[in-house]
Amino acid sequence: MGAGFSPANPMPRILQIARSVTGGLRRYLEVLLRTLRESGAEVHLAASPIPEDRFRTFVRSQEAAGVVFHPIPMSRPFWPWADLRATAAIFRILRAGRFDAVHTHAAKAGLVGRLASAVARVPVVFHTPHGLRTNEPGLVGTAARLIERIGSPFTTRLVAVSDGERDLAIRSGIDPRKILVARNGIPSPAVASTGEEGLRSKVQGPTSAESLTSDLRLSTLDLRPAPSDCLFGSAGRFCRQKSFGRLVEAAGILSRRGGRARFVLAGEGPLESDLRAAAGREDLAGRFEFLPWQADVPAFLSGLDAFALPSRFEGLPFSLLESMAAGVPPVASDIPGVSEVVEDGRSGLLVPSQDPAALADALGRLEREPALRRSLGEGARRRVADWFREDGMIADLRRAYSNVLG
Repeated sequence: MGAGFSPANPMPRILQIARSVTGGLRRYLEVLLRTLRESGAEVHLAASPIPEDRFRTFVRSQEAAGVVFHPIPMSRPFWPWADLRATAAIFRILRAGRFDAVHTHAAKAGLVGRLASAVARVPVVFHTPHGLRTNEPGLVGTAARLIERIGSPFTTRLVAVSDGERDLAIRSGIDPRKILVARNGIPSPAVASTGEEGLRSKVQGPTSAESLTSDLRLSTLDLRPAPSDCLFGSAGRFCRQKSFGRLVEAAGILSRRGGRARFVLAGEGPLESDLRAAAGREDLAGRFEFLPWQADVPAFLSGLDAFALPSRFEGLPFSLLESMAAGVPPVASDIPGVSEVVEDGRSGLLVPSQDPAALADALGRLEREPALRRSLGEGARRRVADWFREDGMIADLRRAYSNVLG
C-alpha cells in the first residue's frame, strides 16, 4: 500500500468507527483518513455527533475531501440497550455498504463495532484502543481486559499506537501475532517557531485586560507577575483519565512550600467544576488559571516552562509530543505509552501516577533549576524529531493496512 492498494483490490471500501471524535483521536483520524484517501481507498466514517463547532468543522472538512460520514447514536457509558441500538445501527451501515474492512477506535466503538462487523461478516477488522485501561486496579481493569478478550476473536489486526499499548494488549491475553504498532507522530516542525513568542509573551510584562481576553480568553489579568516566574500547565479533556486533579494538588503543595510558579490548564470536560472547586480548596486564586479549549494547541504549549501530564493511562498522547517538539520539558506519569517517549532525566521527568507529592517535587525542581529546564527541553525536542514524526506514523499505518489488504 505504499503508493496504493493492490491491483486485485484497487479501491477498497473502509469504514472507520468511533464514538466521540475529540482531542487526540480526532488528530489520529485526520492522519489516518488522509493516508487511506491518498492510497486510493473509499473512506467512510461512522461516529456519534457532538453538538460543537469543532466536530462540525471536522466533518465538513472530511466530507469535502471525499469521506462519507454516517451519524450513529453511541453513548459513553456501557448501557446494554443503548449499546444494542448502536450495534444494530452499525450493522445496517455495514450491510448496505458491503465494506472490505472496518477499523474501530477506543473501547466503546471497539466493542460494538467489532460485534457488528462479526455479524455482518466483514472480512477484515482493525482495532486501535487509543489507551488501554487494563492496568487499572479493581473492576475497571478487569472490565477493560474482558472487553479486549471479547473483541479479540473478531479482530484481524490490533493496531497499537505505542509499544506500551502493544505490551498491555499482550498481557491482556491478545495473540501477539495479531498486533502491529503504528506509533503516533507529529509533523516536523510541529510548532512554527512560536517558542518564547507563544503564550509566554502574552502573559508577562505590561498587558491590558482587553488584549489578554481577546488573545487567550484569560479571566485574570496576569498569570506571570514577574518575568522570572515559571509557567507550568497542561491541556486536554477534563476527565478521569487525565487526572488533572493531581496537578491541582501538586500546585497547592508547591504554593505551600513557597514556590512562585503559576499554572494554566486548557480544555473542557465533565470534571471542570470539580477541578475549579479543588483549586479553590487549595487556595490557588491568582495562581491557577483555567482556559477554554485552544484552537492552536502547539502554540499554547510552546509558551509553558514545563508540561505536566498526570494521566492514569494513555495510548501515546499528541499533546505530549507537541510540547516536547516545542522544547518544553515534560513532567509525566510513568505509565505505558508515556515512558517510551520520555527518557527520565534526559528528555523530561517521570513520576509515579497518582502521586501529587512526586509531581510537585519534579515541578519544584524545574522551577529552581533553569539549566535543567533548558537541557531537558532540548532533549525533548531531539527525542520527538528522531523517533515520533508523522511521516513514520503514516508509513506504519500503510504497512498495517497493506499487510492485510495487499
